[in-house]
Amino acid sequence: LRAAYHLLIERGEVESRGFLPYSLFRSLDYAQDKAARGQPLADWEALCVASNSLASHVKMVLLRVKRIFRLRAITINEFHTELEHFGMLFLVQELLAFIKAHEIAEKAFKDLSQGDGRDELTLAENVVLQESVDQVLLAEQALDEFDEKEVQQIKSHYACHIILSKAAAYYETLSRQGLMSEREAGEFLEEMEAHILHTKECQDSSHAGEISDRHKLEMVPDDGWSPLHLSSSNAKSVTENMKEDA
Repeated sequence: LRAAYHLLIERGEVESRGFLPYSLFRSLDYAQDKAARGQPLADWEALCVASNSLASHVKMVLLRVKRIFRLRAITINEFHTELEHFGMLFLVQELLAFIKAHEIAEKAFKDLSQGDGRDELTLAENVVLQESVDQVLLAEQALDEFDEKEVQQIKSHYACHIILSKAAAYYETLSRQGLMSEREAGEFLEEMEAHILHTKECQDSSHAGEISDRHKLEMVPDDGWSPLHLSSSNAKSVTENMKEDA
């Protein structure tokens, strides 16, 4: 799971800094302590503790308030709406990352366990997988408690965030390789940063100039694309990391 979260960060699916990666990795620290005492996997419960900690919420609210009043003047009602949206945005993204990491880890675990030519998993290995499946079910139940349209809106903006992050990483690579000057890359990166900030702030469900759903589907690659823009090759990467760690 830790390797899966690192992979999500590496591919731009999860930010490398901030409260989201902090809560995800902190939950694994809690869960690892329990596992060391022979208890079943319970990283969902640990994630709830990590993300609901008073310190994290206070810091997030303060940072959000600072950003809101720096960007524009708003009314009290708009202020509360902004805060509610930010809280929901964080929780939904946290759930999406949690579920995807488990899917990646489960696939990698199966590949690693069956690497010696065995067709079936042992009883102990099946127990480990079932524990992960149970954690995902809990997360999915929590996700179902949110309004479906609002979740879809967050997923849509999250996908845009991922694509923009990948674009920014591409320009940084071009600059490092000398294929683009730092000044040229800097101009593009500033533009990407502005767009990324907009995806975090935007609460609109429709946008001017948006292409149709049919055209969007035609542009999606047939390689296991998910709400986190992950391909089927991710499990292989995690498996390789697990082998190296072993």
